[in-house]
Amino acid sequence: MNHVQAGWATVDITPPLEIPMASSHPAVSVVDPLNAQAVVFKDHRGTLMLWMALDLIGISHTFSGPLVFALSSATGIPIEGVVINCSHTHSSPYACIDSTVRVESENQVLKRYEEQLGRKLVDLALQAMSDLHPVSAALHHGTSDVAINRRRPAGEDNLNAPNPDGFYNRDLWALDLHGQARHDRCIIFSYACHPVIVYRYAPGGVSADFPGSCRQHLRDELDDSVHVQFMQGLAGNVKPRAMADLETGRFAHASEQVLAAAGKQLAQDVLAALDAPGRSLEPDLGHASGWCLLPRDQSSIAQIVASLSESDKASAQQAALYWSQRIEQGPPFARVVPWSVGLVRLTEEDWIVHLGGEPLAEWLPHLRHWLNTPNVFAWGYCQDFQSYLPPDELRLEPGYETCRAPRLFRSGPGAFAPGINEIMRAGILGMRGQIQRI
Repeated sequence: MNHVQAGWATVDITPPLEIPMASSHPAVSVVDPLNAQAVVFKDHRGTLMLWMALDLIGISHTFSGPLVFALSSATGIPIEGVVINCSHTHSSPYACIDSTVRVESENQVLKRYEEQLGRKLVDLALQAMSDLHPVSAALHHGTSDVAINRRRPAGEDNLNAPNPDGFYNRDLWALDLHGQARHDRCIIFSYACHPVIVYRYAPGGVSADFPGSCRQHLRDELDDSVHVQFMQGLAGNVKPRAMADLETGRFAHASEQVLAAAGKQLAQDVLAALDAPGRSLEPDLGHASGWCLLPRDQSSIAQIVASLSESDKASAQQAALYWSQRIEQGPPFARVVPWSVGLVRLTEEDWIVHLGGEPLAEWLPHLRHWLNTPNVFAWGYCQDFQSYLPPDELRLEPGYETCRAPRLFRSGPGAFAPGINEIMRAGILGMRGQIQRI
């Protein structure tokens, strides 16, 4: 017997032109619209959960904290049952700017956009909530090679370049929901890969990048009425394979054709997963969330600021000015970074871990080992965006994601200190215990 209900909705969140973009260019055109999507679940015990997907690079805690509170207040869904995932498209407004180092005054266009966005997202959740109706649920697993690792060893450094031998998650996850009506269908799918194609050939173009292209291909193949929602995985160190030039060892390809190819390939992989036998689900929902306190290494702050000052890059100069002011005026440097972590139980066998920031792909094997099941999937870019999250084994490797990126975020500038794996393990297992006691 079917005991789960679900409702879904979509809203356009395309920004106005001239808004600051994640590409560091103001928006000058709309390549394709941006969407926000929501699915609300209700299981046999009345447990409610909201999954929201945004075509944005990320959102800072100054935006997401009040938003989650407002969503919970408006819907009655517990705060720990609200998951907000960003696709991380680089062709979107710089909605996570409050997490980055900057000394310029607040941009009024971006501020107004965020105010309007917050209201739209509460209305979106209420719309999905009002659509709750009985559905059948089936879980499908597949694979895709749309991604490729982007950390290529080069002497004493790691370049942002294709690494065919590097790790990435081939796993593709799809939840297929069917109502009683013929066209009453919702597909939620997840994969891990950086959406960075459009901003390379259209720096001022607004676009959902390959997730948007993939969604459109799926609707073209299935039916335009199908709700197709993408949830970004652990994509911190992977890029689209279609961009890679393996002969030159660079990410050299970016065009409308490359975008279409990546979107179409991922759509075909999703359809292959849906065509393969899935598992019928009777969801027994549970959720917990909180913050893991991850330590920063403060021993080399002076050296880091000095090296930034010597750089001729504008971003490094901006960071040097910011950190110099922090040294003189405060606030004090972060000893720990509160990192958003959440755990969702679909069934006793199926779990989802959602993490803030940009987790590297290597976290997924750890999560499956700690939770002692292969049926664990993971989402990054959730709730709060604040730099990259490497596991302990990559923490001291050179490269952007491990050493250089923290200098551009307010929770930096040092790399993480040892012990983050154990802190994350204890936090996630504690959340599982909390869910299982309820």
